[in-house]
Amino acid sequence: LEGDPVRLGQVLINLVSNALKFTEAGTVRVSSAAEQISARSVRLRFEVSDTGIGIEHSQLENIFESFNQGSLRDDSTAGTGLGLTICRRLVNLMGGNISVVSQPGRGSTFSFVINLTRVQELPAEITQKLPPHVSDASLQNLEILLVEDNVINQNLAREVLTSAGMTVTVANNGKEALEYLENHSYFAVLMDLRMPVMDGLEAIRYIRRNPLLADLPVLALSAGVLEEEVNYALSQGFNDYFSKPVNFVDLINYLKHLAGADMSPIVVEADTAPDFEVNGIRLGHALRNHGNDENLLITLMREFGKFYGNADNTLLDYLRNHELKEAERLAHNIAGVSGSFGAMRLMEVSRVIEHRIAAGQEDLSKEANRFADELHNFLGVIRRYEAANTATDSAARSD
Repeated sequence: LEGDPVRLGQVLINLVSNALKFTEAGTVRVSSAAEQISARSVRLRFEVSDTGIGIEHSQLENIFESFNQGSLRDDSTAGTGLGLTICRRLVNLMGGNISVVSQPGRGSTFSFVINLTRVQELPAEITQKLPPHVSDASLQNLEILLVEDNVINQNLAREVLTSAGMTVTVANNGKEALEYLENHSYFAVLMDLRMPVMDGLEAIRYIRRNPLLADLPVLALSAGVLEEEVNYALSQGFNDYFSKPVNFVDLINYLKHLAGADMSPIVVEADTAPDFEVNGIRLGHALRNHGNDENLLITLMREFGKFYGNADNTLLDYLRNHELKEAERLAHNIAGVSGSFGAMRLMEVSRVIEHRIAAGQEDLSKEANRFADELHNFLGVIRRYEAANTATDSAARSD
């Protein structure tokens, strides 16, 4: 089946987070089933049900615009639901629809339906869903300021955007970005929200207070998909946001739109290589996400091992010492980079840890154990993939 596992995962994470938040006792259940199967597609229904506080009928009509279950509780337990507007947007982007049924005091069931393509053969030409090495005349020499503290994300974004014809300057934090903007003009700024020294939210406030930068396009990059985080970023002055791992074709087309260019989609030759997995790591996805550049992929995988090879022990130390901000930041960083390597399970558990720390949960022993398992699985796949590539290169040289 061909679909978008990142968007699907984001929807499920948000719906399950809501269910857990508003269910103090009882059950939360996630289920899926095929509603219709044809030779070319499968129609899947996903449901997230809980036995929590439920939603008043008067709120259901606008549930995906503003979600608030607080009227059913006192101030100590009231709260706003997470990400329902984003869930609807992501489901719509996958060509589906989302709905809810609920009874106050008995629980809620959110369900959505999407169609997935049954891949049998690849056409000669496709609209690429992952970042190709393409150059577009409308993007030639556009100057982009990339504000990102993660070296792996820096290198990947710089490679893809440069291949599309743009000139990329990298700032490691918001403070550096402001210094660059004082001395140079840029077509657009791509800015991570969470960085040391000065984060993206503080930086955007400085930018928008400067009349000379009032119309500068600034796009937020975030590994989080919680609605309140995105809405707050937009309210502070960001023009739009892109969730990590970034879909670079979507980003490039967005920049083409800003440049006033022809909005015909980027079309490249189809990649006939299979989408292969090793121990659940989608290496075919990872290779295409790095422009089918195996050397770039292996180089960045090595960097991941260098920076995060001991991340499981680091996370445990942070949690034991109640250094929750540091633990949340570590989880955020790994969630933001692991998806581009096809390590979807590692990305998902990192996001769960990040969100639960933000929600005030402190007992994360089960999540930390799962994080360690997924991290070591991915590191093992990196070693095997690198060794196989080295052996192939050696055989080619001997020939």
